Amino acid sequence: MIKFLSIILFSLFINSCGNQKPNKLPEGVVDKSQYPFPPSEEYEYPESE
Repeated sequence: MIKFLSIILFSLFINSCGNQKPNKLPEGVVDKSQYPFPPSEEYEYPESE
């Protein structure tokens, strides 16, 4: 019974860990998530400010 409760508590703890809020980039940072991988010659990268 103690093993069962410890497994339940441990699984709930692991499930609750992690990032709970939406991440946003600071102002002026280029979002590189849409860049192609591997990099290609045809893709026109946006100009960095």
